[in-house]
This record gives sequence, C-alpha cells and structure tokens, in this order.
Amino acid sequence: MRKVIAVMIMMASVAAGADEIKTLGGDTGYWRGSVKPEFKITQIADETAELVGIQAGPSMNRGLYLGVCAYGLVNDVDTEGAGKLDSFDFWYGGFVVDYTMFAREVVHGSAGFLIGCGEVNVGGIADDDSANLFMFEPCVNLMVNVTKGVELGIGVSYRFMNGSDIESFEDSDLSGVAASIFVRWNEE
Repeated sequence: MRKVIAVMIMMASVAAGADEIKTLGGDTGYWRGSVKPEFKITQIADETAELVGIQAGPSMNRGLYLGVCAYGLVNDVDTEGAGKLDSFDFWYGGFVVDYTMFAREVVHGSAGFLIGCGEVNVGGIADDDSANLFMFEPCVNLMVNVTKGVELGIGVSYRFMNGSDIESFEDSDLSGVAASIFVRWNEE
C-alpha cells in the first residue's frame, strides 16, 4: 500500500511541474462580452432595403467573437415588381463567428460569417404567404478603436438565402450584397 501511495505522490508532483497548456488564444486568454448594434443597406427585389440588428456574445482576447444575432427590415420595400405584393416583412437571425486581426491597433479588420434562419412574409392582393429561410452571410469589416472598449466600423457582406417558395419571389430576390455601419462595445 505504501508503494501505491508513493507512486501516486510522484505522479502528482510530475503533473504539477508539467509545462503550461498552449491554447489557440495564447497563454493569457480571457473571455469577455461584446454587443454590436448594426445598420445595413442592401437590395431586396431590386429595391433599397434597410435592416437593423444586434449581435451579442462572448469574445476571447478581442480576437475571436462568438454570439447570436437578429436583424429585421425597418423600411417599406416596394415589391410590386416581384409579384404584385402589397406588403412585405423580412427578418433573420442566427449564430455569428468573427475573427478580428490586429485588434490592438487603431485601425484593424475582421472576417466572419453568420449562419441561421429567417422568414419572409408577403401580403398579396388576394392572400398572404410566408416562407421559412436558411441563410449564410460571410462578411469583412474595417474598424477603428475609438476607446479601449468601443470600436466603430464599416463592413460588407453577401447574404445567401434559400427556401423562398413564394410565387414570383425567389431566393435571388432576397440574396445580395449589404453594406453596414456598426459600433461594437467590448467589456474591459
């Protein structure tokens, strides 16, 4: 029994003196929270659309951002050219991954993506219709550190939508390039 206890003590002392564990975020990794309200301008059915949204979640070392988001249409979109519709509503949300490069510099950039789902609701002359959508939106951003915890940025993304089975209103009417402006608050 003494031999077993001696071996266990030796193993514990060897494990205590082992090298530090290396991680993707570096040896001094820490998790903090972030919030990112955003305004996007895009095209829907060849009309200008304005979307407002928010992203929130944890970030590691101000480099890797994870979170959830939601976006919704805030202006009226004239969709008559896409099938004689008299009302139109569009929203989406999902999971966000963003990697920021050179976050400690005044001017820096990031690349990421949003993957999720959404819904489009249309009202026609005779009846209403809706469709559930799958979406994927990769993006690139350019940001400026205003203070230690606040970044101001602009971005560009491309929204891939799939699932619109509404007559005369296809996935390509909802997919497209978007330009955005945002503020990101980082917990310090």
